[in-house]
Amino acid sequence: MELKKNIKIECPSCKSESDFEVYENINTKIYPDLKDQIKSGDLFLFTCPKCQAETIVDYGLIYQDPEEKILIQYCKNDEEKNAALGLFKKENMDDVDKAKEIIGILDSYDKRLVESLDSLIEKINIFDRGLDDRIVELIKIFALDFFSKDQPGETLKNIFYTDEDGKGLIIFETQDDFFALDMDENLYNFLKAKLRELDLDEAYIIDNKWAKEVFDKLVKLG
Repeated sequence: MELKKNIKIECPSCKSESDFEVYENINTKIYPDLKDQIKSGDLFLFTCPKCQAETIVDYGLIYQDPEEKILIQYCKNDEEKNAALGLFKKENMDDVDKAKEIIGILDSYDKRLVESLDSLIEKINIFDRGLDDRIVELIKIFALDFFSKDQPGETLKNIFYTDEDGKGLIIFETQDDFFALDMDENLYNFLKAKLRELDLDEAYIIDNKWAKEVFDKLVKLG
């Protein structure tokens, strides 16, 4: 797999066609500056050289941090998702051998699969803080209950973790506004201890669905 390549982009404003550089595999050791560009969204921002119109080019990629041993694959469709899951589970050894040329030994990495650009950015923010994304997803379950009571009548579009000035925050995005809730460290440590009591299978998609299933197990655990 190439690390980067040029693709043709048609400007949605003036319809002219231009080259745009995309990265299929981002290794933070090779491209240390690209992490911040992912987190800001600048990596996906196309500016038309003819009319200066801007648009987001949303494409899938592999993000690898060899220092922290983190691998995140952003998949844009079910075909990419199923191929990534097969790779992570080592169901296709030919694919694994090919992937090792780029991503190293799979077994040494914590592996995640995401299906949106927002989720990719969120995972990077979580791992950059040295946090366990499984616990963060569980905290978001508790945060949703707080939001429904604190902001009755508001329609929630999205909930995500971010980091501002070294402070972890849970952000609620509504139709018209954003609300922030400080990350509860006591709750984080409590859930961290509780997770150790569960016999969980290895999971690669850690999202709200996963968190709800694990939350139900924790409730039964008491």
